[in-house]
Amino acid sequence: MPPSPRGGTANSRLEGKEGRGEDRPGRPVRTARMSVESGPPRRSRRPQVAAALVVMVVLLVSVKLFVGRRPGLDPNTRGSSEVATMFTEAKTLIRQGKWAEAKVKLEAVREEDEDYETRQIENYLKVVAAELPNEALFAAAAAATTKGELGRATAALAQVKTTTQDRALTDAKQALAQRIESRRAEARTLLGPPAQWEALLALSEDLLVAVPGDREGAEWKQQAEQAIARGKKGPTRVVSVETPWVEAQLRFKNGDVSGARSLAQGCAKKHAKCRDLENGLSVLEAKSKNLEALSDADLLTLFRLDRELAGGVSSETSKPLRTLVASRYFLKASKAKTSGSWAKAVEFGRNALEAEPGHAGAQAIVTEAKQVSGDLYLRAYQLRDSDQPEALKLFKEVLAMTPPDDPNHVKAQGYIERFQAR
Repeated sequence: MPPSPRGGTANSRLEGKEGRGEDRPGRPVRTARMSVESGPPRRSRRPQVAAALVVMVVLLVSVKLFVGRRPGLDPNTRGSSEVATMFTEAKTLIRQGKWAEAKVKLEAVREEDEDYETRQIENYLKVVAAELPNEALFAAAAAATTKGELGRATAALAQVKTTTQDRALTDAKQALAQRIESRRAEARTLLGPPAQWEALLALSEDLLVAVPGDREGAEWKQQAEQAIARGKKGPTRVVSVETPWVEAQLRFKNGDVSGARSLAQGCAKKHAKCRDLENGLSVLEAKSKNLEALSDADLLTLFRLDRELAGGVSSETSKPLRTLVASRYFLKASKAKTSGSWAKAVEFGRNALEAEPGHAGAQAIVTEAKQVSGDLYLRAYQLRDSDQPEALKLFKEVLAMTPPDDPNHVKAQGYIERFQAR
Protein backbone atom coordinates (compact mmCIF):
# COMPACT_ATOMS: atom_id res chain seq x y z
CA MET A 1 0.00 0.00 0.00
CA PRO A 2 1.42 3.32 -0.97
CA PRO A 3 2.15 5.70 1.77
CA SER A 4 -0.37 8.47 2.66
CA PRO A 5 0.51 11.91 1.49
CA ARG A 6 0.39 13.22 5.11
CA GLY A 7 2.41 10.32 6.37
CA GLY A 8 1.19 7.01 7.58
CA THR A 9 -1.22 4.63 5.87
CA ALA A 10 -4.95 4.90 5.61
CA ASN A 11 -5.35 2.16 8.17
CA SER A 12 -3.20 3.99 10.64
CA ARG A 13 -5.29 7.12 10.20
CA LEU A 14 -8.44 5.15 10.82
CA GLU A 15 -6.93 3.59 13.84
CA GLY A 16 -6.01 6.99 15.12
CA LYS A 17 -9.61 8.14 14.79
CA GLU A 18 -10.88 5.12 16.62
CA GLY A 19 -8.45 5.87 19.41
CA ARG A 20 -9.87 9.35 19.72
CA GLY A 21 -13.39 8.12 19.71
CA GLU A 22 -14.24 9.94 16.51
CA ASP A 23 -15.87 6.89 14.97
CA ARG A 24 -17.58 4.47 17.22
CA PRO A 25 -19.03 1.09 16.27
CA GLY A 26 -22.67 1.29 15.24
CA ARG A 27 -22.64 5.02 14.30
CA PRO A 28 -21.63 5.61 10.69
CA VAL A 29 -19.65 8.66 9.94
CA ARG A 30 -21.82 11.59 8.65
CA THR A 31 -20.22 13.47 5.89
CA ALA A 32 -21.34 16.92 4.70
CA ARG A 33 -22.91 15.43 1.68
CA MET A 34 -24.84 12.89 3.69
CA SER A 35 -26.17 15.69 5.94
CA VAL A 36 -27.46 17.61 2.97
CA GLU A 37 -28.99 14.61 1.31
CA SER A 38 -30.60 13.20 4.45
CA GLY A 39 -32.03 16.57 5.92
CA PRO A 40 -35.83 17.39 5.86
CA PRO A 41 -37.15 18.90 2.61
CA ARG A 42 -37.02 22.75 2.56
CA ARG A 43 -40.56 24.26 2.86
CA SER A 44 -41.75 27.08 0.57
CA ARG A 45 -42.37 30.58 2.25
CA ARG A 46 -45.12 31.57 -0.16
CA PRO A 47 -48.06 30.58 2.15
CA GLN A 48 -46.58 32.70 5.01
CA VAL A 49 -46.17 35.76 2.79
CA ALA A 50 -49.70 35.33 1.49
CA ALA A 51 -51.11 35.08 5.03
CA ALA A 52 -49.25 38.23 6.10
CA LEU A 53 -50.61 40.10 3.10
CA VAL A 54 -54.15 39.00 3.96
CA VAL A 55 -53.75 40.22 7.56
CA MET A 56 -52.43 43.59 6.36
CA VAL A 57 -55.32 43.99 3.93
CA VAL A 58 -57.84 43.16 6.68
CA LEU A 59 -56.23 45.68 9.05
CA LEU A 60 -56.21 48.43 6.43
CA VAL A 61 -59.86 47.83 5.59
CA SER A 62 -60.80 47.86 9.30
CA VAL A 63 -58.96 51.14 9.93
CA LYS A 64 -60.56 52.72 6.87
CA LEU A 65 -64.02 51.65 7.99
CA PHE A 66 -63.41 52.94 11.55
CA VAL A 67 -62.11 56.31 10.38
CA GLY A 68 -64.92 56.57 7.87
CA ARG A 69 -67.53 55.95 10.57
CA ARG A 70 -66.15 58.39 13.22
CA PRO A 71 -67.94 61.53 12.07
CA GLY A 72 -71.24 59.73 12.07
CA LEU A 73 -70.62 57.29 14.91
CA ASP A 74 -73.72 55.86 16.42
CA PRO A 75 -76.79 58.14 16.15
CA ASN A 76 -77.35 57.88 19.90
CA THR A 77 -73.72 58.80 20.67
CA ARG A 78 -73.87 61.77 18.30
CA GLY A 79 -77.08 62.96 19.91
CA SER A 80 -75.63 62.73 23.41
CA SER A 81 -72.62 64.78 22.34
CA GLU A 82 -74.81 67.55 20.94
CA VAL A 83 -76.99 67.58 24.07
CA ALA A 84 -73.93 67.76 26.30
CA THR A 85 -72.66 70.72 24.29
CA MET A 86 -75.99 72.52 24.65
CA PHE A 87 -76.01 71.83 28.40
CA THR A 88 -72.50 73.28 28.74
CA GLU A 89 -73.60 76.38 26.83
CA ALA A 90 -76.62 76.74 29.12
CA LYS A 91 -74.42 76.64 32.22
CA THR A 92 -72.11 79.24 30.71
CA LEU A 93 -75.09 81.54 30.09
CA ILE A 94 -76.18 81.05 33.71
CA ARG A 95 -72.74 82.07 34.97
CA GLN A 96 -73.01 85.18 32.78
CA GLY A 97 -76.43 86.03 34.24
CA LYS A 98 -78.19 85.58 30.88
CA TRP A 99 -81.17 83.74 32.31
CA ALA A 100 -83.59 84.07 29.39
CA GLU A 101 -81.06 82.62 26.94
CA ALA A 102 -80.15 79.90 29.44
CA LYS A 103 -83.80 78.90 29.74
CA VAL A 104 -84.06 78.44 25.96
CA LYS A 105 -80.95 76.22 25.97
CA LEU A 106 -82.13 74.11 28.92
CA GLU A 107 -85.54 73.54 27.37
CA ALA A 108 -83.85 72.56 24.10
CA VAL A 109 -81.75 70.00 26.00
CA ARG A 110 -84.84 68.53 27.64
CA GLU A 111 -86.70 68.42 24.33
CA GLU A 112 -83.77 66.72 22.59
CA ASP A 113 -83.23 64.12 25.31
CA GLU A 114 -85.71 64.04 28.18
CA ASP A 115 -83.55 61.54 30.09
CA TYR A 116 -80.35 63.60 29.95
CA GLU A 117 -79.26 64.84 33.42
CA THR A 118 -82.91 65.04 34.44
CA ARG A 119 -82.32 66.19 37.99
CA GLN A 120 -79.74 68.82 37.09
CA ILE A 121 -81.89 70.23 34.29
CA GLU A 122 -84.87 70.47 36.64
CA ASN A 123 -82.81 72.25 39.32
CA TYR A 124 -81.33 74.69 36.84
CA LEU A 125 -84.76 75.49 35.42
CA LYS A 126 -86.02 76.28 38.94
CA VAL A 127 -83.12 78.65 39.51
CA VAL A 128 -83.70 80.25 36.11
CA ALA A 129 -87.39 80.74 36.89
CA ALA A 130 -86.47 82.51 40.12
CA GLU A 131 -83.80 84.67 38.50
CA LEU A 132 -85.68 85.75 35.37
CA PRO A 133 -87.57 88.54 37.22
CA ASN A 134 -84.24 89.69 38.67
CA GLU A 135 -82.75 89.87 35.19
CA ALA A 136 -85.56 92.24 34.17
CA LEU A 137 -85.05 94.30 37.33
CA PHE A 138 -81.30 94.57 36.72
CA ALA A 139 -82.00 95.72 33.17
CA ALA A 140 -84.52 98.30 34.38
CA ALA A 141 -82.12 99.54 37.06
CA ALA A 142 -79.26 99.81 34.56
CA ALA A 143 -81.42 101.77 32.12
CA ALA A 144 -82.67 104.08 34.87
CA THR A 145 -79.14 104.60 36.23
CA THR A 146 -77.89 105.55 32.78
CA LYS A 147 -80.70 108.09 32.41
CA GLY A 148 -80.08 109.48 35.89
CA GLU A 149 -83.48 108.35 37.18
CA LEU A 150 -82.26 107.63 40.68
CA GLY A 151 -85.59 106.79 42.31
CA ARG A 152 -86.59 104.31 39.62
CA ALA A 153 -83.18 102.61 39.73
CA THR A 154 -83.31 102.35 43.52
CA ALA A 155 -86.84 100.91 43.44
CA ALA A 156 -85.81 98.29 40.87
CA LEU A 157 -82.77 97.15 42.86
CA ALA A 158 -84.82 97.02 46.06
CA GLN A 159 -87.02 94.36 44.46
CA VAL A 160 -84.12 92.08 43.51
CA LYS A 161 -84.25 88.90 45.56
CA THR A 162 -81.32 86.74 44.52
CA THR A 163 -79.14 84.00 45.97
CA THR A 164 -76.88 83.63 42.95
CA GLN A 165 -76.24 87.18 41.77
CA ASP A 166 -74.88 88.89 44.86
CA ARG A 167 -71.91 90.23 42.90
CA ALA A 168 -74.19 91.62 40.18
CA LEU A 169 -76.36 93.30 42.81
CA THR A 170 -73.31 94.84 44.48
CA ASP A 171 -72.01 96.11 41.14
CA ALA A 172 -75.41 97.60 40.28
CA LYS A 173 -75.57 99.40 43.62
CA GLN A 174 -72.07 100.77 43.15
CA ALA A 175 -72.99 102.05 39.69
CA LEU A 176 -76.08 103.71 41.16
CA ALA A 177 -74.03 105.28 43.98
CA GLN A 178 -71.65 106.78 41.41
CA ARG A 179 -74.61 108.11 39.42
CA ILE A 180 -76.05 109.66 42.58
CA GLU A 181 -72.82 111.55 43.14
CA SER A 182 -72.80 112.81 39.56
CA ARG A 183 -76.40 114.01 39.99
CA ARG A 184 -75.37 115.85 43.15
CA ALA A 185 -72.74 117.70 41.15
CA GLU A 186 -75.37 118.50 38.55
CA ALA A 187 -77.71 119.86 41.26
CA ARG A 188 -75.02 122.30 42.43
CA THR A 189 -74.76 123.72 38.93
CA LEU A 190 -78.55 124.23 38.87
CA LEU A 191 -78.25 126.62 41.81
CA GLY A 192 -76.91 129.11 39.32
CA PRO A 193 -76.50 131.75 38.50
CA PRO A 194 -78.94 131.70 36.94
CA ALA A 195 -80.76 129.25 39.17
CA GLN A 196 -82.92 126.59 37.49
CA TRP A 197 -85.44 125.94 40.25
CA GLU A 198 -87.82 123.64 38.40
CA ALA A 199 -85.00 121.32 37.35
CA LEU A 200 -83.50 121.46 40.84
CA LEU A 201 -86.83 120.57 42.44
CA ALA A 202 -87.27 117.55 40.17
CA LEU A 203 -83.69 116.39 40.79
CA SER A 204 -83.89 116.85 44.57
CA GLU A 205 -87.18 114.95 44.79
CA ASP A 206 -85.67 112.11 42.76
CA LEU A 207 -82.60 112.12 44.99
CA LEU A 208 -84.73 111.93 48.14
CA VAL A 209 -86.51 108.87 46.75
CA ALA A 210 -83.16 107.17 46.23
CA VAL A 211 -81.65 108.42 49.51
CA PRO A 212 -84.45 109.18 51.99
CA GLY A 213 -83.51 111.89 54.50
CA ASP A 214 -80.56 113.08 52.42
CA ARG A 215 -79.46 116.40 53.87
CA GLU A 216 -78.46 118.13 50.65
CA GLY A 217 -81.49 116.82 48.78
CA ALA A 218 -83.85 118.16 51.45
CA GLU A 219 -82.16 121.56 51.41
CA TRP A 220 -82.31 121.81 47.63
CA LYS A 221 -85.95 120.80 47.65
CA GLN A 222 -86.83 123.49 50.18
CA GLN A 223 -84.92 126.16 48.31
CA ALA A 224 -86.51 125.23 45.00
CA GLU A 225 -90.06 125.09 46.41
CA GLN A 226 -89.74 128.48 48.06
CA ALA A 227 -88.16 130.09 45.01
CA ILE A 228 -90.87 128.68 42.75
CA ALA A 229 -93.57 129.86 45.17
CA ARG A 230 -92.14 133.36 45.22
CA GLY A 231 -92.11 133.50 41.47
CA LYS A 232 -95.76 132.56 41.02
CA LYS A 233 -98.76 134.87 41.41
CA GLY A 234 -101.68 134.30 43.72
CA PRO A 235 -101.70 133.65 47.47
CA THR A 236 -102.65 130.00 47.02
CA ARG A 237 -99.30 129.42 45.37
CA VAL A 238 -97.28 130.78 48.30
CA VAL A 239 -95.89 127.92 50.36
CA SER A 240 -95.56 129.98 53.53
CA VAL A 241 -99.32 130.69 53.54
CA GLU A 242 -100.30 127.03 53.27
CA THR A 243 -97.45 125.64 55.36
CA PRO A 244 -96.24 128.41 57.68
CA TRP A 245 -94.11 125.99 59.71
CA VAL A 246 -91.87 125.43 56.68
CA GLU A 247 -90.55 128.99 56.91
CA ALA A 248 -89.99 128.50 60.65
CA GLN A 249 -88.04 125.30 59.98
CA LEU A 250 -85.91 127.07 57.38
CA ARG A 251 -85.15 129.91 59.81
CA PHE A 252 -84.10 127.39 62.47
CA LYS A 253 -81.97 125.42 59.99
CA ASN A 254 -80.10 128.59 59.04
CA GLY A 255 -79.39 129.38 62.69
CA ASP A 256 -82.13 131.97 63.38
CA VAL A 257 -83.60 130.32 66.49
CA SER A 258 -85.51 133.36 67.77
CA GLY A 259 -87.02 134.04 64.33
CA ALA A 260 -88.10 130.41 64.08
CA ARG A 261 -89.70 130.53 67.50
CA SER A 262 -91.58 133.73 66.62
CA LEU A 263 -93.00 132.23 63.43
CA ALA A 264 -93.96 129.01 65.25
CA GLN A 265 -95.80 130.98 67.94
CA GLY A 266 -97.65 132.96 65.29
CA CYS A 267 -99.18 129.88 63.66
CA ALA A 268 -99.42 127.65 66.76
CA LYS A 269 -103.14 128.28 67.31
CA LYS A 270 -104.03 127.23 63.78
CA HIS A 271 -101.53 124.48 62.97
CA ALA A 272 -100.49 121.50 65.11
CA LYS A 273 -97.10 121.37 63.38
CA CYS A 274 -96.40 124.91 64.50
CA ARG A 275 -97.21 123.94 68.08
CA ASP A 276 -94.92 120.91 67.86
CA LEU A 277 -92.19 123.11 66.46
CA GLU A 278 -92.58 125.64 69.29
CA ASN A 279 -92.45 122.94 71.99
CA GLY A 280 -89.48 121.22 70.34
CA LEU A 281 -87.50 124.44 70.22
CA SER A 282 -88.09 124.97 73.93
CA VAL A 283 -86.89 121.44 74.81
CA LEU A 284 -83.84 121.73 72.55
CA GLU A 285 -82.84 125.09 74.01
CA ALA A 286 -83.17 123.87 77.59
CA LYS A 287 -81.15 120.68 77.12
CA SER A 288 -78.45 122.26 74.98
CA LYS A 289 -77.21 124.44 77.86
CA ASN A 290 -74.98 121.65 79.23
CA LEU A 291 -74.36 119.04 76.55
CA GLU A 292 -71.43 117.36 78.33
CA ALA A 293 -73.68 116.42 81.25
CA LEU A 294 -76.13 114.53 79.02
CA SER A 295 -76.01 110.75 78.65
CA ASP A 296 -75.18 109.20 75.30
CA ALA A 297 -78.83 108.30 74.73
CA ASP A 298 -80.00 111.84 75.55
CA LEU A 299 -77.43 113.30 73.18
CA LEU A 300 -78.64 111.07 70.36
CA THR A 301 -82.28 112.00 71.08
CA LEU A 302 -81.42 115.69 71.09
CA PHE A 303 -79.51 115.38 67.81
CA ARG A 304 -82.52 113.74 66.16
CA LEU A 305 -84.86 116.40 67.57
CA ASP A 306 -82.68 119.12 66.06
CA ARG A 307 -82.85 117.42 62.68
CA GLU A 308 -86.63 117.05 62.90
CA LEU A 309 -87.10 120.74 63.81
CA ALA A 310 -84.93 121.77 60.85
CA GLY A 311 -87.09 119.82 58.39
CA GLY A 312 -85.05 116.64 58.07
CA VAL A 313 -81.54 118.11 58.15
CA SER A 314 -79.33 119.30 60.98
CA SER A 315 -79.37 123.00 61.88
CA GLU A 316 -76.38 125.29 61.56
CA THR A 317 -76.24 125.66 65.35
CA SER A 318 -76.02 121.91 66.02
CA LYS A 319 -72.38 121.37 65.12
CA PRO A 320 -71.18 121.01 68.75
CA LEU A 321 -74.00 118.54 69.38
CA ARG A 322 -73.18 116.52 66.27
CA THR A 323 -69.47 116.40 67.09
CA LEU A 324 -70.17 115.16 70.61
CA VAL A 325 -72.60 112.48 69.41
CA ALA A 326 -70.09 111.23 66.82
CA SER A 327 -67.18 111.05 69.27
CA ARG A 328 -69.22 109.40 72.05
CA TYR A 329 -70.69 106.73 69.78
CA PHE A 330 -67.42 106.06 68.00
CA LEU A 331 -65.89 105.33 71.40
CA LYS A 332 -68.78 102.98 72.22
CA ALA A 333 -68.38 101.27 68.85
CA SER A 334 -64.65 100.76 69.44
CA LYS A 335 -65.25 99.18 72.84
CA ALA A 336 -67.93 96.89 71.44
CA LYS A 337 -65.60 95.80 68.65
CA THR A 338 -62.82 95.04 71.15
CA SER A 339 -65.15 92.86 73.21
CA GLY A 340 -66.36 91.04 70.10
CA SER A 341 -69.89 92.47 70.23
CA TRP A 342 -70.06 93.21 66.52
CA ALA A 343 -73.81 93.85 66.42
CA LYS A 344 -73.41 96.64 68.99
CA ALA A 345 -70.28 97.90 67.26
CA VAL A 346 -72.22 98.30 64.03
CA GLU A 347 -75.17 99.96 65.77
CA PHE A 348 -72.96 102.50 67.55
CA GLY A 349 -70.84 103.07 64.44
CA ARG A 350 -73.94 103.91 62.44
CA ASN A 351 -75.07 106.33 65.14
CA ALA A 352 -71.73 108.10 64.87
CA LEU A 353 -72.01 108.25 61.08
CA GLU A 354 -75.55 109.55 61.35
CA ALA A 355 -74.25 112.57 63.26
CA GLU A 356 -71.04 112.92 61.23
CA PRO A 357 -71.22 111.10 57.87
CA GLY A 358 -67.52 111.58 57.18
CA HIS A 359 -66.24 110.10 60.45
CA ALA A 360 -63.33 107.89 59.31
CA GLY A 361 -63.09 105.77 62.47
CA ALA A 362 -66.79 104.90 62.55
CA GLN A 363 -66.75 104.13 58.83
CA ALA A 364 -63.78 101.77 59.30
CA ILE A 365 -65.63 99.82 62.00
CA VAL A 366 -68.78 99.50 59.89
CA THR A 367 -66.73 98.35 56.89
CA GLU A 368 -64.86 95.75 58.96
CA ALA A 369 -68.13 94.55 60.45
CA LYS A 370 -69.46 93.90 56.95
CA GLN A 371 -66.55 91.54 56.32
CA VAL A 372 -67.11 89.82 59.67
CA SER A 373 -70.82 89.43 58.93
CA GLY A 374 -69.89 87.67 55.71
CA ASP A 375 -67.72 85.19 57.64
CA LEU A 376 -70.49 84.64 60.21
CA TYR A 377 -73.02 84.00 57.48
CA LEU A 378 -70.73 81.42 55.88
CA ARG A 379 -70.28 79.60 59.22
CA ALA A 380 -74.02 79.63 59.85
CA TYR A 381 -74.69 78.31 56.37
CA GLN A 382 -72.25 75.44 56.90
CA LEU A 383 -73.92 74.53 60.22
CA ARG A 384 -77.51 74.86 58.97
CA ASP A 385 -78.01 71.07 58.83
CA SER A 386 -75.56 69.73 61.43
CA ASP A 387 -76.14 72.26 64.25
CA GLN A 388 -79.28 74.28 63.70
CA PRO A 389 -79.34 76.06 67.13
CA GLU A 390 -75.83 77.43 66.57
CA ALA A 391 -76.66 78.30 62.96
CA LEU A 392 -79.79 80.16 64.09
CA LYS A 393 -77.74 82.14 66.61
CA LEU A 394 -75.19 83.12 63.96
CA PHE A 395 -77.89 84.06 61.44
CA LYS A 396 -79.40 86.39 64.06
CA GLU A 397 -76.01 88.01 64.59
CA VAL A 398 -75.71 88.57 60.84
CA LEU A 399 -79.19 90.11 60.85
CA ALA A 400 -78.23 92.53 63.62
CA MET A 401 -74.97 93.52 61.92
CA THR A 402 -76.27 94.21 58.41
CA PRO A 403 -78.65 96.79 56.91
CA PRO A 404 -81.90 95.55 55.30
CA ASP A 405 -80.54 95.95 51.77
CA ASP A 406 -77.47 93.79 52.44
CA PRO A 407 -77.66 90.42 50.58
CA ASN A 408 -76.53 88.49 53.69
CA HIS A 409 -79.24 90.25 55.72
CA VAL A 410 -81.94 89.04 53.34
CA LYS A 411 -80.61 85.47 53.20
CA ALA A 412 -80.12 85.25 56.97
CA GLN A 413 -83.69 86.46 57.51
CA GLY A 414 -84.91 83.69 55.21
CA TYR A 415 -83.10 80.97 57.18
CA ILE A 416 -84.29 82.37 60.51
CA GLU A 417 -87.91 82.25 59.35
CA ARG A 418 -87.39 78.72 58.01
CA PHE A 419 -85.91 77.46 61.28
CA GLN A 420 -88.56 79.12 63.43
CA ALA A 421 -91.35 77.64 61.32
CA ARG A 422 -90.22 74.09 62.09
